[in-house]
Amino acid sequence: MRNPTYLIRSRHHTFYFRYPLPEALRCSGKTPYVKLSLGTCEPKQARHLASLLEYHVTQATHHPQLHSIARSGIATMLRDYLIKVLHHTHTEAVLLPSQTQYPVQHTQVAPSLILSLKQAEISLRTVIENYMAEMMKSGVWGKRAVGQVEDCFGVLTDFLGIDCGIASVGFAQARQVKELLTQLPANRNKKRETRDLPIAEQIRVEGVSRLSIASINKHLITYSGLFKWAKKQGYTADNPFAEMLLKETITQKRQQFTAEQIRRILAELDKGSDGLANTQYKYWGALIALYTGARQNEIASLTTADVREENGVWYFDINRDDSTKQLKTKAAVRRVPIHSELLRRGLLDYVTQVQQMNQSGIRLLHQLTYTDGMGWGRKIERWFNGVFLETLGMKQQQVSFHSLRHNAVTAMRQAGIDNHIVRALVGHERDGVTEEIYHHGYTLEQLQKGVEAIRH
Repeated sequence: MRNPTYLIRSRHHTFYFRYPLPEALRCSGKTPYVKLSLGTCEPKQARHLASLLEYHVTQATHHPQLHSIARSGIATMLRDYLIKVLHHTHTEAVLLPSQTQYPVQHTQVAPSLILSLKQAEISLRTVIENYMAEMMKSGVWGKRAVGQVEDCFGVLTDFLGIDCGIASVGFAQARQVKELLTQLPANRNKKRETRDLPIAEQIRVEGVSRLSIASINKHLITYSGLFKWAKKQGYTADNPFAEMLLKETITQKRQQFTAEQIRRILAELDKGSDGLANTQYKYWGALIALYTGARQNEIASLTTADVREENGVWYFDINRDDSTKQLKTKAAVRRVPIHSELLRRGLLDYVTQVQQMNQSGIRLLHQLTYTDGMGWGRKIERWFNGVFLETLGMKQQQVSFHSLRHNAVTAMRQAGIDNHIVRALVGHERDGVTEEIYHHGYTLEQLQKGVEAIRH
């Protein structure tokens, strides 16, 4: 009888079982097969043992739970299991059902392997820790973004359990999490009514505001990102949070200011110290946002040294030169030419005044203070959203300081500025492989044309 392909013989005449793993279970850089000695030189016994092991390894590689764990440990796990099968066979003479002269056992994958699979299942805690470590190391998230992500994962782990196996989270659990989010109070761990309660009781508290659709979707996007990454790492077979976002109506989305509202904002800023913008950080903070489209923390983090000139072009150097600068993404590091309107209003004179305070690393908007988790921008956000807009009668849920960024982007696009330049100016991720790998940025002159397209 010819030996099966998975039965090989060494130069010492000992038979080995060598079984190639299916492509779906192979790990790059690891041995793509399971191999172990059968401990015999006798061909007939070797064929019987190899047939038995082939049966078990085939059953095991088709087991759904094996496909939901990290691939790097699969070959070792299967080998350990087959060694146990061999040991049991040698002690009890157990072979396949077809060898009727032997007792019939092991016709299913043994409970010991199922137990091994369950023990090998990576916990939600471990996956979240590994995911966040990789994102922070790569610079994808800033400090503030990390805090927001941690809050999102806090809901997930409170509901599912921190030590829940990542592979056991399926579509049913994802739907339950989505339903939970629709009932969850906003700022649940800060409000007096809910902060000391477990999540199951928080959702039953009446008279408190619930998460907005935008906040619910932010949670779902965060979870989908986690499971997408976990799937690529081989920790789980599916991303149950993919395509689960709630639909938003137009009125629920963040909106920009109307042309009339922008005129009213500028008119109030023009009053200077006699108006609502009665300090330098209020005046220049709002104007820089209007004419750059930069984020509030990017503006608030600027130092006087970040106002620079090259070949006659003045620009803001938005960077991570100190640990308190909280940039949202890697793409947020950029140069933004200073709009001629800011120069006309005397920005460079203001920079000189602040520099004369002779304080190392002084912020351009030096009256702002730093807050853990919120960075340098909290004070200006509170003033603009709470005092400024409310006094002007423009306070509503869909507009805020961030809306000034929307206006800047819209102005550039309506002026026909290339979308790639708009992305570069506002710090959005590059689009596609060509942009990400082969493109090395635009000149200040090119970027200046985009900035000057912002007209209010």
